[in-house]
Amino acid sequence: MTFPTGRVRIQDVLPYVPHQPPMVWVDEIISFEATSGECAIHMRPGSLFLGPEGLRKSACLEFIAQSYGYCSVAFDHKVDPNAKPLKKAFLASFKDAVFADSARFARVRVGDAVRVRFSGVRNVGPIVVFSGSANHDGEELCRAQIKVFCES
Repeated sequence: MTFPTGRVRIQDVLPYVPHQPPMVWVDEIISFEATSGECAIHMRPGSLFLGPEGLRKSACLEFIAQSYGYCSVAFDHKVDPNAKPLKKAFLASFKDAVFADSARFARVRVGDAVRVRFSGVRNVGPIVVFSGSANHDGEELCRAQIKVFCES
């Protein structure tokens, strides 16, 4: 399948990634390029990343990592419709993570959406490094530099 530039349904990307529900947290690819992208995560009842106090802070790091993964697969298949699916992909590390205060995370509720952006993608063998942020209602929840391991 070739993905057009612009919005892509996550269901269309799932055959090419090792993550499967319920660990697929990104709902929609809003935009993607070779070194940047944007995704949306919708807060639904029973979501693994929501707790009694709102959104779990650590979930933002996974949102950023998954956003990169799904956007990169969409881009690869836009360039080469026969690109191999990923065999393995996981968050390897993060650094320089900055989180909003707990009150900000408590305001994230069922029915809301979190927007995730990443940029500055650099490949070092199977390790990919980039920066990303998660935002809710125009306010930053988290930003960090992320390293993911990807194997085709």
